[in-house]
Amino acid sequence: MVIACDGLWDVLTNSVEDTLLIGDDSIQSDELVELAYQRWKQEWDFIKPMSAYVNYDNMNTETQKFTRCDDISVCTWIGEISP
Repeated sequence: MVIACDGLWDVLTNSVEDTLLIGDDSIQSDELVELAYQRWKQEWDFIKPMSAYVNYDNMNTETQKFTRCDDISVCTWIGEISP
């Protein structure tokens, strides 16, 4: 089980790799914190719609790098719940 704040969830994607990573029982919270921190420091392709309504034919893309990252809190737990 992974419990985390948006500092982790905002930099994960719906990719197979990220899904498998979160589901991996051997991953520890400090590893997820480091992953999130590295992703906050990377360049991102930001896609912004030209209007309030998302029109995928009319998108504007820019590359950006955050100067600061969000707070990152992660807790992992592996075990069983007793009835």
